[in-house]
Amino acid sequence: MSIPVSQRAAVHCSVVATLLLAGCGGLGGGLTPTAEKFYSVDGIVRPLSSGFALQRVGVRSLGLNLRFPPKRSKSETFYLSLLLGEVYNVFKLPKTKPFCESSVVDNEVVNSIATTSDGDVWLPSDGPPTGIIAYAPGCGVQTGFLSVPDTANADPVAVAFGPSQTAYGLVGFYGTQCCAENGYVEVYPKGASSPQFQYTDPRLNSNSGFPGAVGINKGKVYVSCCGSDPYLIVFSASGRNQKHGKKIQLQGISDQGGSISFDKAGNMIMPNFNASSLEILPPPYTETPTAYQLQGISWQCGLNPKETELACSNVGANTADIYSYPSMTYEYSVAPSGGSQSNTVKGAAFVPSH
Repeated sequence: MSIPVSQRAAVHCSVVATLLLAGCGGLGGGLTPTAEKFYSVDGIVRPLSSGFALQRVGVRSLGLNLRFPPKRSKSETFYLSLLLGEVYNVFKLPKTKPFCESSVVDNEVVNSIATTSDGDVWLPSDGPPTGIIAYAPGCGVQTGFLSVPDTANADPVAVAFGPSQTAYGLVGFYGTQCCAENGYVEVYPKGASSPQFQYTDPRLNSNSGFPGAVGINKGKVYVSCCGSDPYLIVFSASGRNQKHGKKIQLQGISDQGGSISFDKAGNMIMPNFNASSLEILPPPYTETPTAYQLQGISWQCGLNPKETELACSNVGANTADIYSYPSMTYEYSVAPSGGSQSNTVKGAAFVPSH
């Protein structure tokens, strides 16, 4: 006559308890059972009861036939945007085919992309209309618009969001001469559709090119500028008008990219456009960064909320390339619908931007 399953389980538990000098009720360093975990006795799979726990080391040493369902990572929402028109693709990574593609196709230049915790996507656009345009999660309808002053000469470059959902829009302005350019940070408190404050600095006025990126971390707003000898201008995210920031000269970087992001440790993550590399700088950002070679030239990189993956646009291949973080090991690439070579992949951002 065969022993009932419950009695056979008790026998196994008794053996483990004897060898490990611990009781069945809760072994040191034990594996806490949950409703999602199972054990198998003679091929019969049963859920672990609340009073049944086995130490992981003891289970392996005895060779008991315990089986647990594999962990399934939750898919993450990722946006890839194109240079021309309000065109972007939404991915549910690790799937490599787009979940949807935006249907708005205009001729304006879109320099980058950002997302907020509610899933909205934000596109800085040189118009028409010129401003920062918001769309609902997925490929939804337009939900908002942040205007900029002097739209005839303005070119919105990037946008970053603070903890209170205050938007910091980096805008370049063409001067009256051919190549004179200025850069400002326009500040939009939550709910405002026009800038309420402005951050600027004489060093953001450059003939070498526009400021490239804006990022926010721990109450400070960082702007990267300009050309082959890049530096940072740092403002306090106080919500007030500011006319002078702190300058930090970047070391060992030949060109700033189009994004600044931070991990939880405060490390600054910035693509180096000319070198096809990614630079990671520890605070206070005055040292020579650690450089990682990318698959191609990248304008924007985005870190996922778990800080396990980083996605970077690949301008030459027209893909977004996914890397493990912080090792920066290449994993795989995703491409926009249709694989158009006439419209360059420019922006890359997880939800929310990080």
